Amino acid sequence: MKTKNITDLKKGECSHIHNFSDKILGAKLIAMGVLPNSTVELIRKTFFDSTYYIKINKNCNIALRKKEAISIIVSE
Repeated sequence: MKTKNITDLKKGECSHIHNFSDKILGAKLIAMGVLPNSTVELIRKTFFDSTYYIKINKNCNIALRKKEAISIIVSE
């Protein structure tokens, strides 16, 4: 299974959350509802790729900093 992080997704591309590379940050994201096996869609990213706007399970929108987005490992 090939893995990548949210920053590798293209606008409108969907994937499934597989794991978190940073366990402390992962715990915070889980508390926010960003759970493993959830569907994630990249809505848009800012001009300098510093912020990523994502949709979780087609109903929850979240804005993440690049450091947070990099820590979310997604699978194809």
